[in-house]
Amino acid sequence: MIPPSSDAFRGERESRLLDPLGRRRGLTQRLRDVPLAELQELPTEAFCLTR
Repeated sequence: MIPPSSDAFRGERESRLLDPLGRRRGLTQRLRDVPLAELQELPTEAFCLTR
């Protein structure tokens, strides 16, 4: 099963596909540059972690 494309908290869109030979491929596209301070906070919010 190939999951649908999704936007990651680090400012990238991730996609997976199956090529004609049956191999799984991953693609990543940068959507925006995320400042370091925001990168440090986002995983906490995304995964509901407490400090």
